[in-house]
Amino acid sequence: MFTSRPRLVASPVAARHSLRVRLPLLISVLLLAAVATFLGAAYREVEVSGGFRVTRAGVASQASFRKKP
Repeated sequence: MFTSRPRLVASPVAARHSLRVRLPLLISVLLLAAVATFLGAAYREVEVSGGFRVTRAGVASQASFRKKP
């Protein structure tokens, strides 16, 4: 006859502290932090230099539309 082995049931507390759960969460949090940092720095650069570039591009486009005698 077949006898089944007793199954080990992990408690919710033990599962929460498992490396199988913590490692993917840690990697996800680190990736999210890196992406947020990169996007924040890029946004800041666009805000700082964006106004000057837009103004310069506007002046250049106005100069190209002026009628030359």
